[in-house]
Amino acid sequence: KSFILPASFIASKDPEVRDNFHATLEGHVRPYSSAFSYLLNFAYHDLEVIDFNGIETVEARAHTHDSIVQHHIFFAPNGVDALEPGWVQQNLAKHANQHATFWNYPGVGGSEGDPCHVNDLVEAGYQQVRRVLNQGTNAEHITLQAYSLGGGVAARVARKLHNEGYPV
Repeated sequence: KSFILPASFIASKDPEVRDNFHATLEGHVRPYSSAFSYLLNFAYHDLEVIDFNGIETVEARAHTHDSIVQHHIFFAPNGVDALEPGWVQQNLAKHANQHATFWNYPGVGGSEGDPCHVNDLVEAGYQQVRRVLNQGTNAEHITLQAYSLGGGVAARVARKLHNEGYPV
């Protein structure tokens, strides 16, 4: 199995996108044979593009020395490729000193699966939050940031976390 970055990262004609992503991808993408992981440098963040349980994910780690850093997990609107450079860039610009996770719903972009029910989207979002929690992030420092369809998905993820005793 191979991991292919979205063509928009490499083929964009937008000069701003090309300046911020194209050169970085050409110079820093390092594929690993067993784990689909790529490390990139982007302004105030290091970006890692991963395949997490078949879900295409970008994790942005802020360049900060703060001991407590807020982590935003983005829930995209319907029909949006959450790894589209403009979407990532727009949201990272608002959170320069904070970590962020962007991910595609099952069946969107390079994510596997076919979402047959809203629970498929909720479970994928829940797994993203669990992944960040398992990295040692305190639940009080995680923000579920959502737009449109993502709002409903994030609300159900938050309810699930609340039912497990996490502060929401």
